[in-house]
Amino acid sequence: MTPVPDQPIGFDREVDCNLLEGPFVQLAQDGDVTQFQFAVTDCAGSPELIWNGAFNEDYSEGWNVIPTSSWFYEYAYGRVSHTPGTILGAVTQDLLISDGVLFSLTVTINQTVGTCGVWVGSGLGTQVVGFDGLVSGTYTYWIVADGQEFVRFSASGASDASFGNISVQAYNTNFETEVVNSAGDVVATDIPYNIFNGFVTFSFDWEAEGLPEDCYTINVYSPCDCSQNGILALDLYTGSFGSASYEFGMGQGVGMWASVGSSMSVYNGNVTYSGVSVPNTNNATLATRLLCVGTEYTITYTVSFLTNAQVRIQMGSTSGTWRTANGTYTETLTPTVSGTLSFQAQSVGVAGGLAVSDVSIEAVTKTISHTSQPIRYMTECCKTKLITICNDSNAFGWGFVGTGFAPSVRVPASMNRSSYAGERNSYIDSNGRAMTYYGTSRKVSDLRFGAPDFIHDFTRLGVIADHLLIDGVEYFSQSDEYPSMSHDEVIDMAAVTWPVSVKVENTRNRRLDDTARGCGISGAEAEATLKPNGNVLTGGTGRNPVYSTYDGNSEVYTFDG
Repeated sequence: MTPVPDQPIGFDREVDCNLLEGPFVQLAQDGDVTQFQFAVTDCAGSPELIWNGAFNEDYSEGWNVIPTSSWFYEYAYGRVSHTPGTILGAVTQDLLISDGVLFSLTVTINQTVGTCGVWVGSGLGTQVVGFDGLVSGTYTYWIVADGQEFVRFSASGASDASFGNISVQAYNTNFETEVVNSAGDVVATDIPYNIFNGFVTFSFDWEAEGLPEDCYTINVYSPCDCSQNGILALDLYTGSFGSASYEFGMGQGVGMWASVGSSMSVYNGNVTYSGVSVPNTNNATLATRLLCVGTEYTITYTVSFLTNAQVRIQMGSTSGTWRTANGTYTETLTPTVSGTLSFQAQSVGVAGGLAVSDVSIEAVTKTISHTSQPIRYMTECCKTKLITICNDSNAFGWGFVGTGFAPSVRVPASMNRSSYAGERNSYIDSNGRAMTYYGTSRKVSDLRFGAPDFIHDFTRLGVIADHLLIDGVEYFSQSDEYPSMSHDEVIDMAAVTWPVSVKVENTRNRRLDDTARGCGISGAEAEATLKPNGNVLTGGTGRNPVYSTYDGNSEVYTFDG
């Protein structure tokens, strides 16, 4: 996971040692919800879970193509294509993804006629998306697994659709967060978050937490760093379409484990050992998950179907206890050299076998992956403004659509100097009388504040964002560019005066004709008929015929238009 750029919560901020730290303190008060966002990324070394997604091995290897007569392979483009005019068909591959695991499906689709679709699921499956007619591009879909057993790409009889560069990646979303006070004590954990379209958005409600006034920092633990938050449940699901020949370590395959020795295989949720001699030692290694030297890990696993064999854990040069009976075991080990998790099995006495399943690993003492800028919380802050930015589409490297992300920052600021922007169209009639026939006016206020650059990195986006809010009221930047900043020579601070106006202000005048209906030059020349109470009823002429009405007092009033 990677922090999105330019958000107001500064993570892992490097201090410029050539400048003094400024007086700026990031603030929060009751009613504020501090949001921060990370892009979900795969842990380094995560394998591809689709075999032959570019159709450039044995073309159809790994895929079930129905009917074969309707499809042809284009090796140069890394894709399979449907022949228009043939019967409808599909290309399918089994997909072993454990329930609850987030995965992304990426595919390049081209079609000019007909219809095509992308499906995942079990049974008949669920259509992720369908295209009718022209489509061309690379698309990524984010899915939380719920009984997914296959991925399928379909084409109608008239379709000339092609599918290529197909990829499936799984993601560890065992995120952990904590809030730490100025004394270093953890006072809150597990900040609520949601995951959507590859973004994880955290939201911390200060008032709801009921914390005392203090300075706080937010720590985020990535599940990838040193494999500290375990491995995915699917890590033992290595072969993805029912054939051991496609398993990792057998020369061609998908998955996270490598087998050393022909008696060891990883498939369908199990590390399986089937020895043919004594001791016939084989290893199954979690090849893609490096563990950190000096970090203590707790490993839990289940041994079953054990006969005439034994198995133990290895972490680099550190070995666990040989297990000689079925059961669930938990061990705590600390690697002394760089390496990864392995299971070593061997026959005892005569050829034997066993299976290992339900493997979990977690660091005992975890490493903080990201630390935020300190935030000063008070129940009520004085002379501050809450600046919020959001957008109607994903932008700035942030995910807005479906994420609820509307990042904000509370800064000491003022907005009490006003000016008035406007425009006027006027003319002078034949009598020399000057008149305005169209005019607008907007109140412009100067938002003034000082902050370090990382705050300006955020606020400057308010010039181009779809929505800029100040204390919950939507504003509009009157300047097309972020105003020039006044930098301090020795302090890491810069001041800005930013002209903004309330986004919706309809203060305008549009004159329709020359007739005075309100007040004339002297205030008494208005050509208008007044009701006894002084309200204007008629005056001048209009484009529509006049008509009359009766108010019950024998007086006829004529209305204009």
